[in-house]
Amino acid sequence: MKSGYNKKLLKYAIKYRFGCLLGEISKRRRIMTASNQMYLKAVYALCEKYRSVRVVDIAAALSVSKASVCYALERLSEKGYVMHESYGDVQLTASGKKAAGALLASDIRIKQYLKHEGGTGVSFTRFGEMAGQTDG
Repeated sequence: MKSGYNKKLLKYAIKYRFGCLLGEISKRRRIMTASNQMYLKAVYALCEKYRSVRVVDIAAALSVSKASVCYALERLSEKGYVMHESYGDVQLTASGKKAAGALLASDIRIKQYLKHEGGTGVSFTRFGEMAGQTDG
C-alpha cells in the first residue's frame, strides 16, 4: 500500500463503515443501517447479474423472508435508492447505484487492508482508533 493516500482512503472507508454500522446519523449524508446496506448491495449484485430482479430473488439470495425484503425495499425506496411497485420488478435508481458502488468499494478497501495486515490481530478496537473514534 502507498502510505499517505491509501491510508487516508482507508481511514475514510473505515470511519464511514463504522458510522453506518453504529447507526450514526449525519445531516450531510444519508447514512444507512447495516441492514439497509445489505439489501442495497444484494439488489445491486442481482441487477448486475440478471435482467429483472423480484422480491423473491432477493429473499432467496439473502435467505430472508419476502416480507423482510418488502419492508427493506420500502425504506430504500423512501430514501430514493430503489424503485419498486407491489408485485413488480426492483430497479436501482442512479443514487442507488452510486451508493451501492460506494459501499462495495469501501468493503473492498477494508478487505484489502485486512489481507495486507496478514492476520496480525487487527481488531475492531484498532479500526475504531484508526477511524478517530475514542472510548468513553
